[in-house]
Amino acid sequence: MAEEIRLEVEDGILRYKGSRMWILNPYAIAELQKEMRRIIGPAHKTILFNGARKGAIRFVEEMLSSSTLARTVKRFGWGQRRIAEEICKVATRLGFGEMSVVSYDEKEDRWIIRVINSPVPEALESDTPICELTRGVIAGALEVITGKSYKVREIKCLAIGDEFCEFEATRK
Repeated sequence: MAEEIRLEVEDGILRYKGSRMWILNPYAIAELQKEMRRIIGPAHKTILFNGARKGAIRFVEEMLSSSTLARTVKRFGWGQRRIAEEICKVATRLGFGEMSVVSYDEKEDRWIIRVINSPVPEALESDTPICELTRGVIAGALEVITGKSYKVREIKCLAIGDEFCEFEATRK
């Protein structure tokens, strides 16, 4: 992984496989979510989801067009599930927690994605699921991988006492 990360110390730029990154403490994200909820109410979920979705689309498009992953996908003719599994590995390496594809039902176009050790719910207890950013990342990544839009629902969340966070993505 060290060869995939480059820090341009003089310019303060961190890159992962050529893409610009930023290390942010999960407590900062948790506090941001709390403040957004306090100030604007339930609409904060839509803002976080949409922002993360758009960012994931841009990142995954970049990954699938100009990286080693892009060349591997093309060379071996990987299908959608295999690509999604690799994107989950990238998310894991970037600190999202241990992200994996639990299942993919091609007939129903239904995905289950699990995240163990997700950082934000570790930093923020709640009585409802809170992983809007991760929901958006999953929706955006699947949109790029499949060319379809997905509704992503958090069905388990560490913040409400579940062992891990789990998401169900179904085609819109």
